[in-house]
Amino acid sequence: MDIELRNDIQKVLGERIKKFRLLKGLRQTEIAKSCGFYKSGYNSIELGLRNVSLINIYKIAFALDVPVSCFFNDDEFYKFLELYNENQK
Repeated sequence: MDIELRNDIQKVLGERIKKFRLLKGLRQTEIAKSCGFYKSGYNSIELGLRNVSLINIYKIAFALDVPVSCFFNDDEFYKFLELYNENQK
């Protein structure tokens, strides 16, 4: 896989994880602790600097209470955001 493409995927994943965390009003330390990560390691995931294993992606999705598909599928991501925003009204 092209290094640039891999970096783009990691960056998008990190941005989506951060978006869900902020929507839920959680701090990085809370998610990191829930997943068994160090805060610095979790921070590097949100920044797109770390190649995250599948098991850790599942841990993050569980901690954020979102489907894993929201991290990778654009339609699922935007649909979940819309549903979440509607439920907050």
